[in-house]
This record gives sequence, structure tokens and C-alpha cells, in this order.
Amino acid sequence: QGRGAVRGCEQPTTKGKSVGHLRASPGVSAHLREPCQSTVGFARMPQGQLINDAKVLQAYQGTEGSVPVAPTAAEIQAYTRMLNQPGEIQPHGFFLLLHENEDGSRIVKACSENVTQIFGRPPSEVIGMSLLELFTDPARLTAAFKMRDLKFANPVTVKTAFKDDSTKGSTVNVILQRNAGGLIVDMEGFDASENSFAVHQRVRVAIDRLNSTDKVAEMCNQVVEELSSATGYDRVMVYKFHEDMHGEVMAESKDDSLPTSWMGLHFPATDVPQRTRDQLKTELVRIIVDAQVVHSPIVTPEGDADLPNGIAVNLGGSTLRRPHVCHAEYLVNMGVRSSLVLAIVAKDTLWGLIVCHHTDPRFTSFQMRMACEFLAQALAMRIASVLDAEAHTRRDHSIQINAKLCDIMYQQGQNPGLRLAGLLAHSPSMLDLVPHVNGAAIHLAGRITTEGKVPDMDTLQKLFDRALYRDPQLEGPPQVQAWDCLEKEDPALGALSPDTAGMMSVPIVSEGALLFFRPELSSTIRWSGDPKHAARASDSEDGGARTLHPRSSFATYTDSVKRHSALWVKADMAAAQELGALVDDVLSAVDGHEGMRPNVLVRLNNERMRTQHDKEEQLLELATFIDTVKAPVLGLEPDGTIVQWNAMFAEITGHRKNDIVGKKFDHFVPESNRKELHEAIHKATMGEETNGLRLVVVRADAAHLPASQRRVELLARVTGRFGPDKRCTGVIIVSQTMGGLGTSNAKQTAVEEQLDAVLHLTADNMLGDQGGGGGGGGEGH
Repeated sequence: QGRGAVRGCEQPTTKGKSVGHLRASPGVSAHLREPCQSTVGFARMPQGQLINDAKVLQAYQGTEGSVPVAPTAAEIQAYTRMLNQPGEIQPHGFFLLLHENEDGSRIVKACSENVTQIFGRPPSEVIGMSLLELFTDPARLTAAFKMRDLKFANPVTVKTAFKDDSTKGSTVNVILQRNAGGLIVDMEGFDASENSFAVHQRVRVAIDRLNSTDKVAEMCNQVVEELSSATGYDRVMVYKFHEDMHGEVMAESKDDSLPTSWMGLHFPATDVPQRTRDQLKTELVRIIVDAQVVHSPIVTPEGDADLPNGIAVNLGGSTLRRPHVCHAEYLVNMGVRSSLVLAIVAKDTLWGLIVCHHTDPRFTSFQMRMACEFLAQALAMRIASVLDAEAHTRRDHSIQINAKLCDIMYQQGQNPGLRLAGLLAHSPSMLDLVPHVNGAAIHLAGRITTEGKVPDMDTLQKLFDRALYRDPQLEGPPQVQAWDCLEKEDPALGALSPDTAGMMSVPIVSEGALLFFRPELSSTIRWSGDPKHAARASDSEDGGARTLHPRSSFATYTDSVKRHSALWVKADMAAAQELGALVDDVLSAVDGHEGMRPNVLVRLNNERMRTQHDKEEQLLELATFIDTVKAPVLGLEPDGTIVQWNAMFAEITGHRKNDIVGKKFDHFVPESNRKELHEAIHKATMGEETNGLRLVVVRADAAHLPASQRRVELLARVTGRFGPDKRCTGVIIVSQTMGGLGTSNAKQTAVEEQLDAVLHLTADNMLGDQGGGGGGGGEGH
């Protein structure tokens, strides 16, 4: 593969081989992860030695009786290298790795083998050239590099300089980013016929529709229908991760030509390993254009100690990174040729994915992917809003019930037994604290008190013994414990179903405990393939390392779940733990410490404050989201005081957010422009929107700049936001630059239209909840 003084990737090429016979590197496992134990798709024997793919598979299936444990740092590094350093790129694009010199020049130090197609030069000639020599309009790239955050510049649309024939140059989208290995330049085809403005308009309408419902299922259905229509993929799904990280298809839009619906199907956690989930959460978008194509190797200079071969090049964050060989086979086994995956990150957690599949090769432009990503972010924000509302409702409920239970205990006099009995004998009772509970029991000083459907006394004593058992090796105070299937702990306990299937225990003082019981909740789960057969390994023909393959069957497998209760979620355990703390305080007061009563009140008040803190965090998350938007955005109080100043505004003006929030905006606007600004703000407070306002902002370093560069000129849209009482709570200004970095006005307007739709969802929360004051703060491997 070498040309001249360079050589290509030393990793075996896929050319001439079917995807089904690709080999994973020894010691590396894809699509294998023991839920809640391994973190990156690796397993390690108890002795600590690294094991190969075959043993990973056997450990997962239990054939050797070993239990996977947390991997070493070396194992994590090895697995990560196979994802981020495959040595090849997808051939629909072209790749450069640049070294940035102190003098500002950027020199190619590695490239994909296929760059000859767009530059008319072999890789041996491209390596060592300046980036600006390779394009006919380098000024756009130079302007982009002045941005402190390159994501605000992407994509830069430029024309390549074809050697000896300028007519053969290609117009490409250049996508710039930096990682630990250097400056990455991805180049993809640019389609001048694509109406990106129309696409963004559609996305804006879709975002508006998200605000019409507070049901997550309806939101997901709206999104898959819109993305299916906009992108043309055969199947578009919303894939939700459950607490054990297995996935479920929550919504689906599919082409009529596909015979089978995957709606409601569950997929094993091993289909999307933890390391892949982490990467999707960071990169947000992943496109695979053709799972069966021959990839283009990365070429490095001969004799370069830092880059001995293409595998040494870090492709983390690259849009062109080749999929892992095991994932490519996984897609083929599914009957899928191309995919687009969008992460749904709600409250800094990977809630799920939007997964688009196509039976033929399919390329989606960067502009379209950006629009899809924006819709995914808007969906994530709406989901986070719903989750927050549900969490606040649960929290408020638990605070109210715990406060009433506390009062009931104090009304029972000084006897500790009577105080505890009050938790069960009155309304509300312990059973009202946590949903789906049908029985409760209290153990203190050898006495057991019960209410509702509970096991017999002998069984109860055994359950209390289990709940109160303390492993001598564990440090710290006893913790809340929960079991959703008592039969797993002791087969004899299966006889308690259907009245009792799950239990939660809460330790209290004097070696006592509170028990909550839940009945059986029988259910049927439809899996896409048998989850017990998630992967397989086959012997190689040459007797070398065994080859790892993903599962090949996706036939529907029905699993009947019996003798399980509803899952005990974090909110259930938090409410029960708070009750346990209150009981401890109340019983301590019985022992002659009546001063503990204020501690109880303080504890309840702290819980209320925590609820308010969570609401404030939601506003902070909103402000962080607005910071990622590629358009200048600011929020004002009705009197013109700045309360929100996003990263793009800071980028183009040089005024940092911390330095400008809390000050009057007109202090940063020239006198000649203030009258128009004041009129627009006044109209906004009266409910009248202003479009096309010419807005001038003085740069932070204006005194040191030529006169022509001291101001930033913007076209702005000024809108008022109003609270439930119809009073104006603030003003939002969404703007676009009147120049740009080689991007079209249509692109800028499209971004502004997107943002306006998101602000329609969120601005009332951002400004209204503050009372008009305060500052703002198995897919895709």
C-alpha cells in the first residue's frame, strides 16, 4: 500500500473478504459486557490476567464459572484503541491529520489513501504539505482557525486544489476538530442541490410540536416520523436504555417494504457495550455509510517513530472513523447496510438513542446531521423536563407523607413501640410512601408489627434476619436494600407469590428495620433474539486466535417474567431512606433527647431545599444547552440587564460571560444604535416581536483593533417572554452575524430558526422561573 517514502496501514485490509469473516484483534472484545460488572466490553479472570475473545465469551456464558470483574487500565486502553485507532476510514470521505506549528502553519502528517481522488496527488506528496496549499480558497479555513472552539466553524465549505488541473477540484465540507493526536480534518462531499434551509425549517416545526405533549411516548413518535421523512432511512427508532442498560424500541417509523416491526422489542445490554455508550454520549452523532465497503487505509510517513503505521493515528471524534469489524458484522446480520445514530443525553445521562437503518448504502450530509442532532437535543431536553417534573412530584409526595408520618409518631406519646406502630395504624401509613406496596412490617427490640399483605411470622423473622445481616467486611452504616425477586435469594421464597415477590429493607436504630413488600408483577418481554446467546467465537483456519462474532439471530424470543415485583427505583429507596432517618431521630427523642425534634424539622426542610436545588439545576442545564448553539443568543431582564450570554456571543465579541452578566446591555452598544435597541426591547415587553434589527456590539478589545474591526454587526430577532400572569419576565435576542466564516446566510438563518423553536420550548423556564432576575449559568461502534 506504500507510495514513495510512505507506507499504509499495517492492519490487514478487508479487501476481498466478506464481512462475516473479519477477525477481531486478540484480547479485544466487542458487543460483550457483563451488565453492572465490566465497564468496557472486557472481562478479566480473578487472577488478573488478560484473556482473549474466546475466554471473554466463555466467561460471559458462564462455561468456565468465572465472574468478570473491573478491567485494568491497560485493558481499557486496548479496547479503546480498537474503537478509536482502527487504521482506516470510511471511504465516502477523506482524512488529514495535521501538525500545528508555533508559526501558525499546519502541516499534513498523515492522510487517507484515497486523497488522490480530490487532490490529484498521491499520499506521499500530500504528506508534508501545508493545509492551505490544498484548497483554492484558504481564507475561509484561516478564519475558521481563529475560532476558539472549532465546532462553531463546522462545516467550512471549500474547493480542493487539484494538481495541474483546477477544473477538477471538488467542493467539500471540511469538519475540523482537535483530539489528543492532533488536528483532524474530515472532508465529505457537498451537495449544492440540498436545501438545508428547508430541512431546518422542518426541524423547527418538529421542535415546536414537541411542546404540544408531556408524554414521552408521543414525543418519540413525533421525532421518528419527522426524521424518517426528512432523512429517507428505511427504519427510524427511538431506543431507550433501561437501568440494567438493555435497550427497548420505544417508537418506530419504518418503510412498508420492511416486513417486520421492531416496535416494543428488547435488545441485550451487550449489543451496545459500555465503551460504545460512553463514546456516543461524547460524540452525539455517528454515521456508517456502508457496513460492507472496503475502507481506505491511513498512510503515515516512512520512519516516523510517533506514527509507525495507520493504527497509531487517533480517530477519536472523527466523523469518518471506520466501524469496529464486529459491529459491521452485527449490522449485516440484521440486514442493515447503513446507519445513523443520534444520542439522547438527558440530565448528563445517555437516556437512549435515535437509530436510523437503511438496507442500502446511504450518505447523510453534515448539514442534515446537524439538523437531526439539534432535534435529538431538543427531544432530550423535553424528556429531561418530563423526568424532572415526575421526580419533583415524587419528591414532593415523599416529603408530605414523611412529614405526616413524623407528626403521627409524635402524637403516640413517649413509648417507642407505640410511635413505630403509628406508622402502620393510621392514615397515611408507611404503605402510602412508596408506590405499588401492598404490605409493610416493622422490627424493633424483638417485636414485629405488620400491616397489609405480609408473609407469616416465621418467614418474616427469616426476612428480617436477612435484612439485618451485616457482612463484617463492609464498612460504614447499614444501607437500604431492595430485592425485586425474593425467589432468587431463596427458591423457597417463591412460594410467597403472588402476594409477595419483592422486598425493600430500611435499617433503623437498635438493630431494627422497616420492610416494604410488593406483589408479583408478571410480564412478558419480547427480545430481538435470545439474550443468552449474545455472541459466539469460531476457530481460525490457521490455528491462531479465535474470531469473535456478534449474534446472528434476531428472531423474536419471548421471555415470561414471573415471581418478580415492580423494580425498586432510586426514588423509592431515597424516600424510604429518609423515613428511616426520621424514625431514628424520633426514637432518639424518646430516649430523653427531645431536642432532636428540631433535627427532624431541619431534615425535612433540607429535603425541600434539595427539591428547589434540582429545579435550579434544570435551569443551569438549559443555559448550558444554549451555549452549544451556533448562533449568538442573549437574555435580558425587561430593564435591559443581561442574564444570559451564550458561548457564541462570547466568541465573536470577546466579552466573557462572567464579566458581562448583570450589566446593562446598552453599555456595550454604541450610542448611535441604542435608540433602535431600546425601542425593540420596549416592543418585546409589550408582546410585539422585532425582526431584522441591526444590532452593533463593541468588542472587548476594541481599543487595540483597527477601526474597521472594533464592532460586531448582527441581524437580531427580539422577542418577549411572559409568565402565567401575562407579565413580561424577560427578553430573548437571537442574532446572526452579518458576515460569517464562509457560511451562507441561509445556513445562519436556519440555525436561528432552530434556536427560536428551542427557545419557544424553554425561555419561559429560563427567565420566568427566576422572576425576571438572576443569571444563567450495539449502535454506532
